[in-house]
Amino acid sequence: MGPSLDFPLNWFPTDGQRPIRLSVADDDVPQFDGDVRLIPPLHVDGQGYRQQDDVFVAVHIVVEAEYACYRCLDPTRKQLTTTFEMLYRPMATRPDYLEDEDEIGLGYYDEGIICLGEDVRRYLLLELPMWPVCSEECRGLCPQCGVNLTQNACDCAEVDTGPQSELARKLDDLIG
Repeated sequence: MGPSLDFPLNWFPTDGQRPIRLSVADDDVPQFDGDVRLIPPLHVDGQGYRQQDDVFVAVHIVVEAEYACYRCLDPTRKQLTTTFEMLYRPMATRPDYLEDEDEIGLGYYDEGIICLGEDVRRYLLLELPMWPVCSEECRGLCPQCGVNLTQNACDCAEVDTGPQSELARKLDDLIG
């Protein structure tokens, strides 16, 4: 088991900044629900300091993600990078009105442990593409026979999917 994304409060100095540089491997890499998987190691580079019970952390994260291409379903890898700054305060100072809500840039810690894992996961989630593709040139799968059209041609007739296809043909006639 390698370095963790959990830090005790006293790890952060009160008299200056402390560098945070680590590579997190295996089970300590936060994961997403669904079809996206983060491939270890997860690299963390940043700094942090403490002012009484408040801890300020600024980090840059780099990790590789694996997911299925939206068009052809082939496994695809992409490097994700993100940078964020967080102020962590004791859980006892969290306002009641927040209940289960979070504030951007503000986190809370309990029992003297600053847990960066969930914030790392959230910020990396924002870096995922909405419609991930293996390449912009990907033509996807044939809707009739399922062949990967980027890799092979097929002899299937063009599929008429209803009124949308008719509209597309009319637009194509106008433009072309």
